[in-house]
Amino acid sequence: MNPEPDRQISSGDYPRVFPTFKRSALLPKEVIEAAAENLSSSSADQRLDAIRILRTSPRYLQKKRSIIFEQITCEENISVLHNLLDTVETIDPSGKLRVNPLQRVIQSTEDATIAEKTLRLLTDRHKQSKRILPELIDQFGRHPDLDDVLYRHLPEYGPLDETTAIKLIRQTLTLTSGDGESPLVDHCKEQLEKSRDYLKNSPHVRGVLEEGLEHEQPGIRNLAIVGLIYVGARQSSTKIVNLLQDENCKVRIQASHALTIFAPRDEGAANRLVNCLTDEDHYVRENACKALGKMGMPAALPAAAPLVKVYTEIF
Repeated sequence: MNPEPDRQISSGDYPRVFPTFKRSALLPKEVIEAAAENLSSSSADQRLDAIRILRTSPRYLQKKRSIIFEQITCEENISVLHNLLDTVETIDPSGKLRVNPLQRVIQSTEDATIAEKTLRLLTDRHKQSKRILPELIDQFGRHPDLDDVLYRHLPEYGPLDETTAIKLIRQTLTLTSGDGESPLVDHCKEQLEKSRDYLKNSPHVRGVLEEGLEHEQPGIRNLAIVGLIYVGARQSSTKIVNLLQDENCKVRIQASHALTIFAPRDEGAANRLVNCLTDEDHYVRENACKALGKMGMPAALPAAAPLVKVYTEIF
């Protein structure tokens, strides 16, 4: 039943009037205007009702998009924020509008479902929002649930550029503790591998990874070696050589593996590798043998003789 024609509808009337109407075509302009006024109401219930009414009129919702984006940046009620985010597809179906309000939601929320929805909207608008990837990476470590959401969505942005890669590496170096094994370390390795063609021979990325070679956590030292392999940092061989005697077996394995790839023709490196031929770990011994073979250092042959029968194709 429509309200009386000679009575002006106030902003407090629309929650009572709204259930009467089933289609936006039946909603009077006064009801929609009243709803728009209450988008900034101090009552969360009124804000929620206002959004629901405005969503029945996509054309009017478009007109109020600036107000909606503004409200998204300051909304504290989870239910209201969910509904506000649901309007983004209507007011910005092509993803050409601002991504800053969505970015601010990510920076402030600790609710995983809000973060998931917001990151999905950002991912759909990746041509614009890829430039804010460094800022998104800054959110790692703020809340465990948010970390899980970031792990799932950041790979969808594609390969990392130099700036973003450096930001991710530094964030990983800063946040990793314990033995250095963490989802963030694994995520960083995966992203560096996917971006290897874009980061090849980057001196800036190489410099940050070399910092990780001296990190106190073995998982980070391991990550640094892997990263240097991915970016083709043959110049870092002399620093990787220092980890051939690392106390952590995984680090020694990764360091010796890196030298099978870089194979620096360096006498000092060759001597260190010769010492590795008696390492307690068979993978280190195997990698050392391969590296010496690729390096073609004649002085290493006598020490490597016991392994020649196993790797005749190398020597």
